[in-house]
Formats: sequence, structure tokens, C-alpha cells
Amino acid sequence: MHIYIKTKEVEISAKGNLPNRIIQALRKEFGQNLIYKTIEDKKFKKMKPSQALKHFRQLNQMSQAELGEKLGDIPKQHISNMENGTRAISIPIAKKLGKIFKVPTENFL
Repeated sequence: MHIYIKTKEVEISAKGNLPNRIIQALRKEFGQNLIYKTIEDKKFKKMKPSQALKHFRQLNQMSQAELGEKLGDIPKQHISNMENGTRAISIPIAKKLGKIFKVPTENFL
């Protein structure tokens, strides 16, 4: 994973397996200035959309039920099915996931 932050006062670049607590602290402090470049990670490139969904949900310390609510009252079971690959992630859902997790929609397609 590669995280990059640039503001008028600060420029930070970090690579590697960063602990979730560090990512959460950076997100809290810098918000939209925080850019994830996980798509460049070779391990991440091998992830299926279902694996990416679970990865980003867990990275954001969100339950399946919480994510379902953010997506517009989608049942927890549907989230589980998408993570298990038994239910496809639609384009509209992929777009919402990209906005929620602040990552490219392509991660979920």
C-alpha cells in the first residue's frame, strides 16, 4: 500500500503494510488530502472485487451491517454474498463503494 498526503504545510508518503490505526489517524487528520494507491500493490492487483470489498470494509473498521446502511439499507446478507463472490457487485454499488472508501471504483469491478 502507498499512502500520499500533500497540503500547503505537509507532504507525507508512506509505503508498506501500514497498521489500520495509523491509516485511521491520517484519515481523521487529513481527510480528503489522503490518497490511497493500493491499486499499485502487486498483492492488491491480484484481489478480486469481492476481496477488495472485504479489504476496504475491514480497513475502515466497518461491519457488514454498517456498510449496508451507508449503501442505502442493503441487507447484511447481500454484503456478505458480495464479499464471498456469490453476488456480483453492480456498477452503481461499485461507484458508491468508491465514494465511501475514497478509492477508485475500478477496485470493485
